[in-house]
Amino acid sequence: MRIRTIRDLEIHRGEPSTEAPVKGIIYEGFELEVEGPVEGEALDGNDLWYRIGEDYYWSGGAVEVAQDEEDEGEVAVEGEGDRAGRPADIPFPAESVNWNSRIRWSGATEATRLQEWEATGGRGVKVAVLDSGIYAGHPDLAHLRADRMADFSGSDFGYEDRDVIGHGTQMAGLINARSDRGVTGVAPQCELYIGKVTHEDFSHSAESVSNAIDWAIGQEVDIINMSLEIRDADKTKLEAAVRRASDAGIILVASAGNQTMLVGEEIHYPAMYDRVISVGAVDESFLKQNRKPIHPEVDLLLPYRPMLSCSTEADNYYREASGVSMTTALVSGVIALILSYRRRQGESSTSDDIMRQLFRFSYEFDNTLDLSGEQIPIMRI
Repeated sequence: MRIRTIRDLEIHRGEPSTEAPVKGIIYEGFELEVEGPVEGEALDGNDLWYRIGEDYYWSGGAVEVAQDEEDEGEVAVEGEGDRAGRPADIPFPAESVNWNSRIRWSGATEATRLQEWEATGGRGVKVAVLDSGIYAGHPDLAHLRADRMADFSGSDFGYEDRDVIGHGTQMAGLINARSDRGVTGVAPQCELYIGKVTHEDFSHSAESVSNAIDWAIGQEVDIINMSLEIRDADKTKLEAAVRRASDAGIILVASAGNQTMLVGEEIHYPAMYDRVISVGAVDESFLKQNRKPIHPEVDLLLPYRPMLSCSTEADNYYREASGVSMTTALVSGVIALILSYRRRQGESSTSDDIMRQLFRFSYEFDNTLDLSGEQIPIMRI
């Protein structure tokens, strides 16, 4: 049976219960083959759980994927097969997507400045994506270099070819994909570095992320994107690594959480740290109904909206996903554009400088902003 997650879903090891140890998180929008369902702890009146081996997933956080959904909205064109054994015909999307031109800002003057940012493509800026690795055989990511990749997850497969989860490949595509028929990322001319921190079992730790941050510092990157959450009780090493990266002048961007997480007592780590730009995701119903204050550590919000990016699925190169992971990667891409432009103008580019630019050209959050339409607004808190 194949399922697709409709929310960030915890993986519980050993038994179908929230009392069982949390092994990791599957982010919203991902598909996987499972067994079951089996009976377990009832949540919101639903006691059915899916399983993979000893790992359990609450069925209320996922939907079954119909077999005929796979080819919807896609057309096949001639091409060559790849190392994953996919079909020779690449199923490009019916319409190509260029994220470099889909950000919405608050006014005509700001729109003109954005065009100047977009024109740089992020050239000369180094962005590290700390995630589940990369599928290096994807046609829109063929420009990525192996000497800019490293594995910190203990994976059997290393950093490339077997991004089993697919999350890192999606983030990389949203930031840096290059294609005239598939997906073009927000900053297609930036230099992408891939630090694999998430294992195939969906787990990552404060230690693996900390080691990857130190590696990124050694690579002299400008931006570190972390579309992830760290749940380790002891985050001392992580906080120290974040501090070292910030002291080295690196801009850190991380996922704060989705919806209700943003009005809780704590957002995700490392987004919780002062030296990290924290990004959240909301939808229109949340904007209209929420009356609670957004957590003070959240810096930016973007719409909770499906975004097309690169896929690792065996029969597909592209898929849509929504949620804070995608919005975080999008913000990292925008920062690469701003950084590239400011360098060309001889302007300073500290994290505070970049935040001032983002705040100046983004919308003020007021719980009423219309999120519909093609372009995506960035809102400041």
